[in-house]
Amino acid sequence: MTKMKNLSRLLKPRSVALMGGIWAKNVYTQLIKSNFTGEIWPVHPSLDRLGNHKCFRHISSLPKSPDATFIGVNRFKTVEIVKELNQIQAGGAICFASGFLETSQFDQNSEGKKLQNELTNNSGDLAVMGPNCYGFINYLDSITMWPDQHGGKKVETGVAIIAQSSNIAINLTMQQRSLPIAFVVTVGNQAKIGISELIGFLLEDARVTAIGLYIEGFGNVSAFETIARKAFNCKKPIVTLKAGRSAESARSTMSHTASITGSSETGSAFLSRLNCIEVHSLSNLLETLKMFHYFGGLEGSNIASVSCSGGEASLIADQSFQTDITYTPFNESTEKNLKTLLGSKVNICNPLDYHTFIWGDTALMTKTFSEVAKNPFDLVIFLLDVPRADLCDDSSFQCAVEAIIAVSKTTSKKIAVVSSIPESMPEPLAKRFIDSGVLPLCGLDDAIIAVNNSISLGRFYRKEIIKTLEKSYFKTKRTAKRSLLIDEKTSKELLARYNLKVPKSIKANSKDIASELVKTNSLRYPLAVKALNVAHKTEMGLVKTNIANELELSNALSDIFLRSDSIM
Repeated sequence: MTKMKNLSRLLKPRSVALMGGIWAKNVYTQLIKSNFTGEIWPVHPSLDRLGNHKCFRHISSLPKSPDATFIGVNRFKTVEIVKELNQIQAGGAICFASGFLETSQFDQNSEGKKLQNELTNNSGDLAVMGPNCYGFINYLDSITMWPDQHGGKKVETGVAIIAQSSNIAINLTMQQRSLPIAFVVTVGNQAKIGISELIGFLLEDARVTAIGLYIEGFGNVSAFETIARKAFNCKKPIVTLKAGRSAESARSTMSHTASITGSSETGSAFLSRLNCIEVHSLSNLLETLKMFHYFGGLEGSNIASVSCSGGEASLIADQSFQTDITYTPFNESTEKNLKTLLGSKVNICNPLDYHTFIWGDTALMTKTFSEVAKNPFDLVIFLLDVPRADLCDDSSFQCAVEAIIAVSKTTSKKIAVVSSIPESMPEPLAKRFIDSGVLPLCGLDDAIIAVNNSISLGRFYRKEIIKTLEKSYFKTKRTAKRSLLIDEKTSKELLARYNLKVPKSIKANSKDIASELVKTNSLRYPLAVKALNVAHKTEMGLVKTNIANELELSNALSDIFLRSDSIM
């Protein structure tokens, strides 16, 4: 309990101490820049002031024990300071210095290993981050215990990123993809505070929506397994980029943070078993986190793609090859209406290339896009690349922007705009889309991976629901000694989750709703109509088969609903 309390003091401090020369000064600069509202206590043996703040000569002369301390001195002095901080019951410390366990591979005297052990033994209940790490940035509360520049800004909610590489953490803050980042935390050698403890802390903050990891090793595997399961139950997905897939990478990580990577196959299997999403590049990581922050896991894999170019339509289809994405054809009503709107020269299919015949007519583009959104898609993607503003005029592209935003305001469907390359989605435009409920995804390759990962996450959640239903079913059967009746629609959905093929179906509680759903869900004749929650339905006349047209459907529905009402 004390350890987690001190970790909270470290990551959400009201008072900070800064120790060292240039690196401590850099942290001070970032704290002032971020408008940190807590106490700042520089500690230096000879300086009188750091900026507008008085310097203290020793830790013992501080007004009280600091919540967080940045230690920017050599490794030997670092060990001594950690001991002093523990003695005055400080909250936590960031150990910037390197030269600890990560040097053991080439350190004949194992001095680095001995120092790290000494650091750990001297720390007591102190929450120690590192050694060999930069620290952290808390963008939610404007706290930048960080000795370098960074590219983030204050947010109200966002994703958290934990990295074993401080340089990669810096790079990720410089993203221009409109991903709201709540925390960036570096862990270095994980002598005391590891990835699992940090995830546990982040799960308790309701403002954190998802967690991204750049890791070289899992640290305590058992602890990671426990916290990953907790994260999944909290519906805060973990997205992981793990180094060490190549032999060269594995050797580098050993000398970088003393992490043992293990085989990539074993790591991937471990992550999959824990319902963690694995990615293989930093851009994959950012786009997947963005997808999870705004949309979470998709309910299904049924996607629509809309573009004004045959090349884009072909490219998105090819990029989706061998993924879980499915491009279901539009229903008959939509096909008919799109032919009327777009003319005979346009081939109506999904992915849709609507050509440029309607380009510039915002009203007609809105009608076309709205017609697509009427179908039961889990996500509608609009491909759009705007010209670079410094050399070109993008005014002629506003028709597409306005039409997409207009559609988003009239539908509950999830809508994303995808640029073919990241540069074609400038931040001001991305912000405008976000403010309108539209998700901007940067770069087609990464966007497709992010969408596919969202489909996988949705399946993870649904499988967990199925497991819960199954446990409930068998528990009821054992304790109550009676059967739990599951209707046919639910039964088929359960079978489909295990990749068994079942007929497409809809569920409705009135004739009019049923007729409308048949039109909008691409159900094709002949059809069968059955009553639910009734045993021996065939004998009771509650099954109608081989329905060939709309009139027969109307008659069958009338008869079944009439018979059902008389039974109930």
